[in-house]
Amino acid sequence: MLSENIHSTTELISIALAAEREAIRRYSDLARQMHEYGNDEVGALFERMVDEEQGHERQLCEWAELAGLEIRTDVGPI
Repeated sequence: MLSENIHSTTELISIALAAEREAIRRYSDLARQMHEYGNDEVGALFERMVDEEQGHERQLCEWAELAGLEIRTDVGPI
């Protein structure tokens, strides 16, 4: 786990990407649960949130690629 002291753009982008991926995972779980409970309206809201977070994930990956950064997988959201 990385400390709160961020020392490079690679660390910052890696942490941000980990946060987006965690949000995608959690929102996906919540969407599934809401659909299982018959609350399709809230399930659909969480699905839209997943779509939004996936857009952020794609954007971060594009920025990293353009900057020639290698994403670290040994970090998590702070």
